[in-house]
Amino acid sequence: MPRGPGPDPSEVSRTRLLPALAFGLAGLLVSSAWFLPVLVRSHSPVSFLLFLGVPALAAAAAGALLGPPLVVAAAPRSGWWAACRGAAIGIVALVLFAPMFAVVSKLAEPGWTSLAGLAALVLWLSFIAAGWMVMAVGAVMGLALRRWARRRQDVPRAEKGG
Repeated sequence: MPRGPGPDPSEVSRTRLLPALAFGLAGLLVSSAWFLPVLVRSHSPVSFLLFLGVPALAAAAAGALLGPPLVVAAAPRSGWWAACRGAAIGIVALVLFAPMFAVVSKLAEPGWTSLAGLAALVLWLSFIAAGWMVMAVGAVMGLALRRWARRRQDVPRAEKGG
């Protein structure tokens, strides 16, 4: 069956998957570096979910939503653009993290605060405590993904198998 105009669906899913994995892994590593020493002693699965799983999931979602332009090498972009895009993805990950954290917290410990209030508090404190680090790691991930896309574009067709 002939395909209509537009990108190949498998290519679109690949361009979303790579930034999602890269930013998700970066989110997991940053939150692990920040919280793992405390979490090892707690032995609580909810704590691991809140402080490791939710940040990684938020970063992966932000990477999937906003990361595809970093891995599509068709449009030439500067390193500065890639770093700013990566930092912005990190900030979006924090914005996604706050309500996710509030929902999981509310499910684990019902009744002690409102979702909106907890999400606002988590967002504010996250920006103050870790915003600079999230932006820096996001910028590095943006540069790394741009570099990967450029190298992938430079590989001759014969080496790609076609």
